[in-house]
Amino acid sequence: MRSAEVNGNLDRTSLHMAEHYDKENRLNGKVRNAGFNVENVLKFQKYDCK
Repeated sequence: MRSAEVNGNLDRTSLHMAEHYDKENRLNGKVRNAGFNVENVLKFQKYDCK
């Protein structure tokens, strides 16, 4: 951040960082949701055995 400020690229660097963290947050949400879904499927399969 300091070098971006010195070089005059603070706005561009801040935007790039915001985009990066937004993508990272969305990916983490998908991973958490996928794990939750897998756990639920396994639980339901356990009780669905006939």
